[in-house]
Amino acid sequence: MAVRKKMAGTKTRGTVDYSVVVPVYNEQENIANLDREIQGVMTTLSSNYEIIYVNDGSRDGSFAELKKLS
Repeated sequence: MAVRKKMAGTKTRGTVDYSVVVPVYNEQENIANLDREIQGVMTTLSSNYEIIYVNDGSRDGSFAELKKLS
């Protein structure tokens, strides 16, 4: 199951310049920190981007954490 976040930079809304795809497997404790770090880097590009997290069958609370981000 995938969770997708679209983030707008300074360019025209509706276009995506960068897609970041992150596979996730039992990373509940790391997801929020990783998301902050990715966003920190991507916002410096002044472009529109999306982050797509792909939950690869995690058995911890990873999916619940991803839903909080979306």
